Amino acid sequence: MNMSGTGTPSNISTAGYSANSIADGTWHHIALVMDASSNRTMYGYIDGVLANTGKTFTSVSSDFSNAVNFVVGATSDASNSYKWAGQIDNVRVWNKAMTALELQADMTAVVNAPATDLLAAWNFDNITGTSVPDVSGNNHPGTLVGSPTLSNAFPNVLSLDGINDYMSVVNHSDFNIAAGQNLTVTLKIKTADTGKRILSKRPNGAGIGYEFINNTSSGGGQFGVNLTTNVGAAGPPYGTSNIADNTWHHLAMVIDVASTSCKIYVDGVLQQTKTSPNISATSTVSNTGDLLFGTLSNFASYMNVQLDDIRFWNKAMTAAEILTDKTAVITGTETNLIAAWDFENVSGTNVPDISGHNHPGTLNNGAAVIAQTNEMQINSVALIQTELPTGIGDVNQRIIALKASVSGTLNPLTMSALKFTMTGTTTISDVTNIKVYSNGAAAIFDPATATLFGTVTPASGNLVANGSKALLSGDNYFFITYDISASATEGNILDATCESIVANSITYNTTTNTVAGNRVILLANTLLFTPGDAGSSNYRIPAIITAADGSLVTVTDKRWNGAGDLAAKIDPVVRRSTDNGKTWSAPLTIANFGASTGAGDAALVLDK
Repeated sequence: MNMSGTGTPSNISTAGYSANSIADGTWHHIALVMDASSNRTMYGYIDGVLANTGKTFTSVSSDFSNAVNFVVGATSDASNSYKWAGQIDNVRVWNKAMTALELQADMTAVVNAPATDLLAAWNFDNITGTSVPDVSGNNHPGTLVGSPTLSNAFPNVLSLDGINDYMSVVNHSDFNIAAGQNLTVTLKIKTADTGKRILSKRPNGAGIGYEFINNTSSGGGQFGVNLTTNVGAAGPPYGTSNIADNTWHHLAMVIDVASTSCKIYVDGVLQQTKTSPNISATSTVSNTGDLLFGTLSNFASYMNVQLDDIRFWNKAMTAAEILTDKTAVITGTETNLIAAWDFENVSGTNVPDISGHNHPGTLNNGAAVIAQTNEMQINSVALIQTELPTGIGDVNQRIIALKASVSGTLNPLTMSALKFTMTGTTTISDVTNIKVYSNGAAAIFDPATATLFGTVTPASGNLVANGSKALLSGDNYFFITYDISASATEGNILDATCESIVANSITYNTTTNTVAGNRVILLANTLLFTPGDAGSSNYRIPAIITAADGSLVTVTDKRWNGAGDLAAKIDPVVRRSTDNGKTWSAPLTIANFGASTGAGDAALVLDK
């Protein structure tokens, strides 16, 4: 071990090398300890045992600071010379001189959260693209350079946030279905999301192709398949059980030409079968669209979901084979395997296809591969900005949302504080009260169902909302909301920052303390629709007109399964206000043409 700096002496190295080799193909724990508080000496440890001692540096002004990057696996010169060939894990930096006993404890300690004296720590469990999170909470993420591979003691899974990330696989004939070909697709899924595409090989979610979907929340969240051959629709109805319960499920679609059927299984159990002449020895499924996971090709919606063990087979699996696949670990050499992604050896944004057929996946927009550890840990704390206007006198107006992404169940974490400011707000007195709500796993805020976490009096400077909320594995949403004064000034801005949360007495910093956007105060504001209302994924394209009697009439597209355009299940709904927009009638559907057809983009005309 070497150190260089200023003072006396300016260069320090351990006295030779350790007696025993660490290049023996087995794991070792190594440590450098610089004791600057007493005898001012550097020590080297192997497996918790002192291996060598460095020179004593006598100068009290010795300084080992510099401006180069902290590099793991190479030297920190411009060319990163002397690159390491091997495996490295659990890199930790502490601002203390650890004792031999502390180092022996460190050899087996699980560190996945901030701790006293911990400056930085990388456990390589929850990597997004080339970014390696710093689990110390001090925001020192690592960057993977070159093509390092990653394996883990815990199974890795694909994690999609439901905002804009997804995995794509380039179009290939292997994912089309030739005449007479059978196909089986299996995967594991964990989600609380509904009405979204799990996978899609069907351009714009319409026409020839196939998709894994799940029903809307009002429909029951069951697994379903959209399948259309060159002859016509052939997909079965939805299954019978809810898969949007935030627990792991095994899904399978089996297309069997011999029986002209498409079957869907959940957790190894057959739930639906559709026999159709549209599945035959001459029918095909062919398009030029990429294979997408968590979205569809027009990106009209994104799914908040975890996926694992995605497998494509050019055979019609039997019920017994589906049940075996539920727990099977495959090597990639299995007969009839077309493609498979187990997410265990991801390099940057590249997810290898372990079948050997060269169909790598690509992680897009921050799609993450995370480790399914049993120990509960907070993987990230991110912010989401609300940009809708608000009205004078309105209450429970969401300003920003905080999303704590958590994995694991052992040693649960309880959030006790949220630290924030009102920075960006024009006038503090425009706000009469601040309430922080816990919204569970739901990204759509509803004060009627949310749980009050804490209240705070508006003020400048640092603010803290104190409360108690047990965190659950998955995404945990908290909303900072303002009550707007009846004397607030029209045109003023409302905003906030959020610096950190505290769970089990440990502070977790947000990825960034602010996000672009704000809310503007209007004289009055009424929100007519929110995504998720009445089981609909989205509402778009509003039209409004003043009727002959002076009432206001508005028509809006109720876009059931996503924000995309026709052809899709879209029903125009109408509402009417007789008090200048303060209150509105319940939505009334004025056109409903069935599942995959609809009407939209209303234009309102007054007959005078």
